[in-house]
This record gives sequence, C-alpha cells and structure tokens, in this order.
Amino acid sequence: MNFSVDWTDDALEALTALWLLSPDRSAITTAQAAIDLRLAINPQAAITPLREGLYAISVWPLRATLELIPEDRVVVVVGVSRLA
Repeated sequence: MNFSVDWTDDALEALTALWLLSPDRSAITTAQAAIDLRLAINPQAAITPLREGLYAISVWPLRATLELIPEDRVVVVVGVSRLA
C-alpha cells in the first residue's frame, strides 16, 4: 500500500448511519473496502477534483469526499454519502 487512508470521525459517523439505514448493508461494506483499497494503492488515479484541496471517489453505492496530502502519502476521507 502506498498511501495511508484515514477517516474523520464525521465521515465514520456518516458511514455508520448509511450502513444502519441501508437495505443492502453488504453493498455499503464492499464499497467502503473498495474505496479504501483504491485510495491506498493509487489515489491520484481514483479521484475526481471538486475544488482546490477537495476530491471525490465513487464506488456504488457510496461517494466519499476527501483531502489528499501527497507529500505525507496520506488520504483523509472527510465525508461520505449515498449515490442517487
């Protein structure tokens, strides 16, 4: 793994709420694991810029927003929502 992937408390709380409300909890779990893996291996190839310093990655049924700190090889997930 090339990058460390950290989730803020707010992002983890949002993920938990999505999981609890989901009719398909395994889809939430699988998407979260895929997001972590893609961000850890090669975040630059997996993300879409939103605005300066903020990026997104989507893996059905989730969309995570994140900050990338390439000099420290760290990705910080700051939010997560369900794709429409």
